[in-house]
Parts: sequence; structure tokens; C-alpha cells
Amino acid sequence: MANMFLLLGVLGIAMVIFIWFIETRVWLVGRVVSIFVSLLGIGGWLKLKLAPKNPDETAIRISTEGIEAQTTPIAKAAGFIHSEDIADIFLNKNYMEILVSDPDKYAARMKNFFVRDTFVKAKNGIIPISIAEVDVTEEEMRSYIIKIVPKFKNN
Repeated sequence: MANMFLLLGVLGIAMVIFIWFIETRVWLVGRVVSIFVSLLGIGGWLKLKLAPKNPDETAIRISTEGIEAQTTPIAKAAGFIHSEDIADIFLNKNYMEILVSDPDKYAARMKNFFVRDTFVKAKNGIIPISIAEVDVTEEEMRSYIIKIVPKFKNN
């Protein structure tokens, strides 16, 4: 992911050089966009390289009481998801999506407006958890979930 941001930054710098020095008839919007793309790319790359996640931090914690994850903004904001609140779990290659029975309970925990709005309106009460960041296969994750959530239907 860091390399993608670096590539975006290099592309942005190339745009800045082209728009500011070679093709000078470009509108102001093009100049602003070129600067934004270069700053976004370089800034994202620096953030991922210089401030990596703590290796001791638990990405996903699964227990009989419920699930807690730190892999997506919605999952972080939702906090601990009690197993009795889990209506269903959908598991695919990179994501585990948890449908909660009371979305308003978890939306009330979310302090950031954009995260809460995404959870309520775009995700319709589904909490996405990225499993791409952990060293576990989809089948291993499926077996963990079956142990703690008996109503998991192997979706």
C-alpha cells in the first residue's frame, strides 16, 4: 500500500512539473489538482513508512463474548461487538462483515460523523472488518467464528 502512495506521489510530481513548467495554459483547477495528488501521495507514503502500526497491537480479537477489531475505521469506532448483538456474519476473501441486530447501539458509540454516517447509510448496519491485515486464511477465520457464533451459516 505504501508503494501505491509513493507511485501516486511520483505521478503527482510529474503532473506538477508538466503543468507548471511545460504546458502553462492549464487552468487553475489543473494546477491545484496536481499539487493535491503529489501531496496526497507523498503524505500517505510517509505516514505508512514512518508511522507503522504497533506490532503488539491486536488487529482482531475474537472471544466467546464477542469480536473487537482495529482494522477499519467503522470497526474501531464500533468498539467491542457483543456476540448476542451479532445477527449474521458474512466472510469473503479479504473482509468479514458483521450484521448487528441493533445498529443504533453501535452508531451511538461512533463519535466521528463521517464514520457514523457511512455505517448507518452506506453499510446499513454492517460492520466491515478487514482480515487481509492478519496472518490467517479464510478457512481458519471461518473455524474461529463457528466456535464463538453458533448461528454463523458459513456465508
